[in-house]
Amino acid sequence: MGKTGLDISGEYMQKLADLCRSRGIRMTIVVYPWTNLIEAKDLNSKQVTFWADFTRKNKIGFINLFPDFINETPSNIIIDKYFLPNDIHWNKEGHTLVANSLLSHILSPKH
Repeated sequence: MGKTGLDISGEYMQKLADLCRSRGIRMTIVVYPWTNLIEAKDLNSKQVTFWADFTRKNKIGFINLFPDFINETPSNIIIDKYFLPNDIHWNKEGHTLVANSLLSHILSPKH
């Protein structure tokens, strides 16, 4: 049986984490949902749990943007507001939302 995409991604991300560590470079992984996960209201998707576990094991930063896109607002409103039509990529408002969230994280005292 072949390896899953997450397993392969994890192997390459491990190499990157090791390289960063050997060079004294801080690393942070950021995860965000695609539109299908927003529609499913899946805050704890396998991607979130995989990368959260990976970052914990490697003692590197982790930013979970799923709650920025999955909340009490209906998924169709979130998708229409933050994504290009019929696409998984953010529009201008989506980029603004992500930029503000990342900035908030970077400026937080615990960062």
